Amino acid sequence: MRNRSVVFVIRDKKILMEKLCYEGRTFYSIPGGGIEDGETPEQTAIRELKEECGLDGVIIRKLAEVYNHERTEYSFWVSVPKEQEAIKGYDPEEPVDDQPIKEVRWMNLNEMSEKDLCLSCINKGTRFTECLLSFMNLDDSHATYIIQKIDSNYVQYIKRFEDADPFASLAYEILKGHFSYNVNEVAAYILKYVAYDINRFNAQHKIERLINKGVEPLIETILER
Repeated sequence: MRNRSVVFVIRDKKILMEKLCYEGRTFYSIPGGGIEDGETPEQTAIRELKEECGLDGVIIRKLAEVYNHERTEYSFWVSVPKEQEAIKGYDPEEPVDDQPIKEVRWMNLNEMSEKDLCLSCINKGTRFTECLLSFMNLDDSHATYIIQKIDSNYVQYIKRFEDADPFASLAYEILKGHFSYNVNEVAAYILKYVAYDINRFNAQHKIERLINKGVEPLIETILER
């Protein structure tokens, strides 16, 4: 399984997103793809952005390096020239007559429906939750809107035990960060639900790490079983 690179591009508080369709599933994601032999993760990020969105990017910094399911995924913050317009590109690994990229656009994540938000978390996991975190870090109003939108709907889209894991991971990263109490409160309830109502051990371990590291007393009270 090849390692991957994914790209975060933000312009005017909007994130560059792709609408994808794979095997009958439609969801939003950020540009990215597999690292080819002889490529660095940085080179892959720039190549994928050009292929899929027609944009010439410059890497600002690496955001994350996450080992998941036998491969490593690298996330990069990338800038692009303001005069360039994003266009629907292509995936050279997919058939010409069945391309998964259906649309490329600058999206305010507030535009996404609750269903799209939740299903994108489930289908794309770390890639999409990193995207959400970048958007939520813009300001508290964005963070509050997104976490409340997810909280009001995520349970109905959990069909398998593992579907709950991306929501636990998102909540965990929020609680590790510097968000407001109101955002942290909702995230704590999400993490607790996945840990104990769904009985996901990895979520339980996340709670243990948070408590051992130290969190606000009221948040700790929510997280306790």
